Amino acid sequence: HNSQTMNALAVETERAVSRRGANQERCAELDARSAAAYAEMERAQAQLLSLLQEVQENRRFAESAAEEVATAQHEWKSAQQSSQDAAMALSDLERQQEARRQSVMQAMASAGQVRNQVIQMDEHLTALVREALRLEREASAAQVDIDGFGGKRGQIAFEFETITQTAAALGTRIGEVRSQIESKRREEEEGKRNLDTLRAEYATALGKRSSLESVINEHGYSTESVKRLFQSNAMGNAFTPAGVLADFLEVETRYEGVVEEFLRDELNYVVVKSWDSANEGMRLLQSDVDGRATFLVHPEDAQAKFSFVASDVPAPTSPRHEELVSLKNCIRVLDGFGRSLEVVLPKLRDGYITADASIARNLALENPDAYFLSATGECFHNVTVTGGKQRKEGPLSLKRELREIGKVASELEAAIQNEQARVGTLGRELVELGKLLGNLEEERREAEKQALTSGHALKQMESELARTEQRLNTYRLEIERTRSERNEKEIAVAEKREQAEALEQKRQALEDEMQSAQQQVMELKTARDEAAQNASLAAAHL
Repeated sequence: HNSQTMNALAVETERAVSRRGANQERCAELDARSAAAYAEMERAQAQLLSLLQEVQENRRFAESAAEEVATAQHEWKSAQQSSQDAAMALSDLERQQEARRQSVMQAMASAGQVRNQVIQMDEHLTALVREALRLEREASAAQVDIDGFGGKRGQIAFEFETITQTAAALGTRIGEVRSQIESKRREEEEGKRNLDTLRAEYATALGKRSSLESVINEHGYSTESVKRLFQSNAMGNAFTPAGVLADFLEVETRYEGVVEEFLRDELNYVVVKSWDSANEGMRLLQSDVDGRATFLVHPEDAQAKFSFVASDVPAPTSPRHEELVSLKNCIRVLDGFGRSLEVVLPKLRDGYITADASIARNLALENPDAYFLSATGECFHNVTVTGGKQRKEGPLSLKRELREIGKVASELEAAIQNEQARVGTLGRELVELGKLLGNLEEERREAEKQALTSGHALKQMESELARTEQRLNTYRLEIERTRSERNEKEIAVAEKREQAEALEQKRQALEDEMQSAQQQVMELKTARDEAAQNASLAAAHL
């Protein structure tokens, strides 16, 4: 560690010795330079003293010459100033003169320009007047066209409205006719259905009537012996019966079943026109036909030889008399028998219908010669009662049913004829309505075609009218614009003319000023020349 310290000190010492040597060399150099400077300073001081003396001498000479120069300079400056003042005045005046000249030229140019503008404005005014006259003519022509269009438009509009109303009326009428056709067609279809129904019902009624007639003609309701007698007659025998008693009677419907049960045997009596016919029937029953039968000779035959005078038998009394009905009063006798049957048939003469069985029984006990029928079919006579199950169909009910079905068939036939007539009428009406509809539709098509043509013409007329009105409005706007522009141009022309007059007056004034200023220029040039000469003399003394 001490060795390092020593080395460091040795290095530092070498450095200090080196610096000291350098400083000594610098000091020696500075000393030499200081000595040289000091010698130079002494030489400068000596030169300074010499120069100061020379200055003193020159100053005294200069002060003397300066006074002379100042005097000459004053005179020169005065002359120079006068010359400059005269030149500046001349220059200013020349500039003013030039400005006046320029103003004159400008005024002349402006006046010419204004005159040209006035000429152009006059020409424009003339053109505007011509344009205004043309626009007035165009506007008048357009107004005439509009007036003409108005009349034509009104006529076409009236035609269009009329044909449109006609087309609408035809459309309404077509709708009504179509509705009528639809209604008539429905009626026709309904009539045809009704006709089919009526025909079916009529066929059914005819079938039923034919069946009933067959049963009645064949006496299907009679006893077997009676049937065989009539069949024998159909085979061509001499026996000619007029029918059975049931063929000559009609009974009120409500008493039909009771009477059929009560008069079952009597209704099968074979009615003949004579005793000969009755004898022939008896012969048949004894020889060819089995069974028994009762023959009733019609009272119109002279062979009857019988007094058909009905005896008056007092009617039985009943505590409820309104419920007691005489049998002969509810039966209608046909074909000439009249009251004779009351004598022939005691049961018919003395038969009564009561409300119920108890009344019938009591009355039978009180009136032993009479017959009393209850609504349920029992027959009370004296101390006997007859009853049982009623037949479903008897001769009277079959005949009534035949009469009813005949009436129904006649009514159906009449209804069919009426319905056929109605359907035929509806068919003819439909044909006529179809023709009417075709004509109406053709008329409507023609009306719509005319309406379309009129509508198109009306639109064209309205379009042309609108264009003409627009053109008229344009003309009016152009006329107004032209009038306004003409007024503006007239005002501008007056202003331009006033402006040209003012410019002419300004030019004249400027020319007068230029003549006056020209004299001043001449005077200033003379003064300038004199001042310049004086300045030259003063400059020569300097």
